[in-house]
Amino acid sequence: MKIMKLNKREKDIISQKQDKDLLPNRKAYYIFFTAVVFALYEGLFLLIGGYNPSYIEYYGFAVIGIICFLLVLYIFIFEQQRHDLYDIVYRSYKSFFLMSLLCALIMACSIVFPMYTEPVMICCIICGIIFEPYTGMVFGLCFGIIYAINTGIEINGIMFICLSVMAGAMISSSIKVNTYKKLYWAYVVIMAYYVSVGALLYFLENNEINYMFITYSVSSALLQCVILFAFITVYNKYILEAERFRIGIILDKNYDLQNIMRDFDKDYYNHSLYVAKVCKLMAEEIGADVDVATCTGLYYHIGDMNDSEGSYKSAVKIALEYKFPASVIHNLYEIGAKYRFPSNGESLIAYITDNVFGELDEKRANNIPIGDYEIYIHQYTNQISRSGVMDKSGISMNQFLKIREILVRVSKEYDSNF
Repeated sequence: MKIMKLNKREKDIISQKQDKDLLPNRKAYYIFFTAVVFALYEGLFLLIGGYNPSYIEYYGFAVIGIICFLLVLYIFIFEQQRHDLYDIVYRSYKSFFLMSLLCALIMACSIVFPMYTEPVMICCIICGIIFEPYTGMVFGLCFGIIYAINTGIEINGIMFICLSVMAGAMISSSIKVNTYKKLYWAYVVIMAYYVSVGALLYFLENNEINYMFITYSVSSALLQCVILFAFITVYNKYILEAERFRIGIILDKNYDLQNIMRDFDKDYYNHSLYVAKVCKLMAEEIGADVDVATCTGLYYHIGDMNDSEGSYKSAVKIALEYKFPASVIHNLYEIGAKYRFPSNGESLIAYITDNVFGELDEKRANNIPIGDYEIYIHQYTNQISRSGVMDKSGISMNQFLKIREILVRVSKEYDSNF
């Protein structure tokens, strides 16, 4: 495939896509506002938490609050850089501030709940969904620890908060894997956790379980279930639907980036179109997300326009500048399985399809006969399977066989078209 650099006009088009919300002064504002949230949150529990610390303890609590804020900020920045997701609207510094404010408001409700019933789990779940489960866990721990030390909670109460945060991180991770649907199990887990784990710790401390504690446990669990339901409803409506709408735009043949790809190299563009077509067929066959798979296949090699090696970093950079949805950027980050192996079916579909047709392109360019297409495809896909690339994609053997059948069917057609 011929490799060329972007001309000045094309680079200007890309540079104009920068997000003004990510200017350094905006970041500083949101970081400052988040620090204010932490300060007010800690001050609230110092005033009404029922614990009277000494003068020295006040300074100690302030230091712990500052450390918690810096830890949350560091983890947020680290996760952003690790995933190259600086430009995603709902993972920006503005969302960092809003999630901190939401956690502070939720944890403020803890003042009316007794120990072992604090609604800290929902903070971890929500932040884990918006960012990453690991980041959500740090959010939950920091807000939980500030609450605990400023209200005089003892070690058993802190242990309950830590267990709640870990459970919340696992729930948020499972919710993301299940694409935010059929969440009845999450509500059941939240309810069971507060009624069982909270009651057990209460019993170990008091040697009894009274009706009032059970009432508070159920109330806390119900409150968190309601918050989760409302959050997922809003998330699906305003974020996931926005992503779907955005995918529709970037799949349009008249989209700016597709015009640039077409001008860049017609053969390159035709190859991408065919890969996208086959990815769509495969996604429909195995029940994967058709739009995400198609979009991933179409833009799998956009990095070639800026980098002769077509690295995932170049692809992600262009995708970020053009405001691609997070699901597509995530898959572009796994291009060629160089940084990490495909982590979902849509990413694996694009990887296998691009590799197979890339091999066909190379053999055709060197006048190497393919022979029996079925044997060739079986051998090549078996090599991919043995390499371990499929291991983290969640694709079953039955789905893999369906993918291979489609490759056999379309490979001869592809070869004859080009």
